[in-house]
Amino acid sequence: MHPAPFASGKTRRGIALGMVVLMGLVVLALGTIMIATSGGLLRTTVDAKGRLRARYAAEAMVAVQIARLDAARDRDMGGALDLPAIPLTDLQTGNGERAKSDALKRSSAGGQEKISSGLLKGLMGVKIPFLVQSTGLARGGAKAAVQAEVYLYQVPIFQFGVFYEGNLEITPGPYMSVGGPVHTNGNAYFRAKYNNLHLQGPVTAVGSIYHWKGGGSPNIYYNPAPDVPATTPAPGVGTSITQATDASLPGPVGGVWNVRQGVDRLELPIGGASAHDLIKPCTGTEAPSLARQKFACLAGVASYVEGATAQPSWVSDPRVFFDRRENRWVFLRDVDVVAALNGNPDDSIFYVANQVLIPRDSGAMHLPMINAFRLVNAVVLPRNVSVVSANPIYIQGNFNTADPAGSCGPVGVASVPDSLKYCNAMIAADAVTLISPEWPNWSRRARGMDGSLEQPFDSLDHWTSYVSHSGSDTVWANEPGPNSAGVPGFQTIRVNAAILTGNKPSNPLYLAPNSSLDATFEANYEGGWHNTIRFLENLGGSTVEFKGSFVCMWKADTPGLDTASNHVTIKRGHYSPPNRVWGYDSRFKDINNMPPGTPFLSTGVFTNWSERR
Repeated sequence: MHPAPFASGKTRRGIALGMVVLMGLVVLALGTIMIATSGGLLRTTVDAKGRLRARYAAEAMVAVQIARLDAARDRDMGGALDLPAIPLTDLQTGNGERAKSDALKRSSAGGQEKISSGLLKGLMGVKIPFLVQSTGLARGGAKAAVQAEVYLYQVPIFQFGVFYEGNLEITPGPYMSVGGPVHTNGNAYFRAKYNNLHLQGPVTAVGSIYHWKGGGSPNIYYNPAPDVPATTPAPGVGTSITQATDASLPGPVGGVWNVRQGVDRLELPIGGASAHDLIKPCTGTEAPSLARQKFACLAGVASYVEGATAQPSWVSDPRVFFDRRENRWVFLRDVDVVAALNGNPDDSIFYVANQVLIPRDSGAMHLPMINAFRLVNAVVLPRNVSVVSANPIYIQGNFNTADPAGSCGPVGVASVPDSLKYCNAMIAADAVTLISPEWPNWSRRARGMDGSLEQPFDSLDHWTSYVSHSGSDTVWANEPGPNSAGVPGFQTIRVNAAILTGNKPSNPLYLAPNSSLDATFEANYEGGWHNTIRFLENLGGSTVEFKGSFVCMWKADTPGLDTASNHVTIKRGHYSPPNRVWGYDSRFKDINNMPPGTPFLSTGVFTNWSERR
């Protein structure tokens, strides 16, 4: 049977660890009972009984050590990950069995290896092998020794094409093909609205998978296996939001399901901290598990924190503009990415943050501004880089495009084509917005009007006269985009990067299982994965090519962002969507191509139990 969905995945890992220990003790208890009630040979062979008791005691202690190691993954993965030995311990069986276990023998970490089992099967991980050795003793001097091989893996999260902490919605209008592994720690909502939606997989959801389609002929295609193209649409997909079943998902190929619901959660080994903490400033009080993955705490980080560090040359003086999607003024500084790289040759992770509260605007709206940063001069990068901010980031134009004459490109490729000669890059921010190369020049000035989308920030009163841009200014709703006649334009924006960010999730009240009506979903959803990269302009007729990995781990919460559950911001964003050509970058299948500081998951594989003589 296909795995059934669970109501919640939060406690399953703890339950699993408890079950490992429990099973070890059950084995011990059952073995003891079997020995006590057996006749024949065992009744007359006291030594055999003792050896069996000792064997069961040793196996129970191995199970305990494996459970301890699995629990330690969340605390120590990436660190020493050493456990103390368990001394000789009375197992409280009433029959005198005792057992001990050596400290886990850690050999040197191996190279990357494809994981052979579990939820991360098929992904590459950095292998860390262990050997658990336990000895059991029974009354009469009987002794048995058991060992088990344990493999732990660090798994960079950007091996996923799409990874969501909360509910995942992929419901585009145009045709979309989603490559690479897809995972959500919530429910998955897939809709073929006007055209086909193709999910290559593997696709996994901790909750349930809901799928449906619009009227007419569009449908949803799931590959039966990642390397087996879909040939027929998923059967039984109708126009109402319906939970997927075995009959409406591809069956197993070689015993493996390519699309699964009700799976275990996947979590970063950061000691129970929030993934959102990864982009926050470093306080120096972080637990080691979090500090190992928190960008601002990493050694060699070149950083700028407003009010705490001096402004470097690669960070500009502030400007202001009005963000129509959020209905707020934005206070932002530009980050010159190439200048940052050239001026800091020993750094590849650049961290910026501004958590200084700016006074409310002095115009008619009198609302808090949004503190943000904008990436500029990043069309071609000289080397691999990660740019991280606790604030929203705006990307201006192309980011990390190919340079045939440059030194970047994927490793492990015999002959790199010119089209792939771009760097391994990451953008991590509270929220991410993409604006065109022509912003803000094509704005109101393109229509012969006074003012602009953007102004230098000299004082709070400097931009008071531009409050007419805000609120109910309907002129902006029909403002021409970069492809309009007479306006300097573009045809394609390219972004090659892994993105780690947050979103504004749709209100669960309007999602299944609370509602099965497409009309209710359409009127209230916040845009889903394909709108987690935000837009502000009329991009109709243009194309946005995104190639990389997309990880959404939190609800964006920067002050000033519209996070109210009763506001549907996607409906008042004043933009026309581009043609989205979004794809998974297969270079991330090789761990050597990960951007600097890539967060990692962890998993364990337990194998090769054997008795030592």
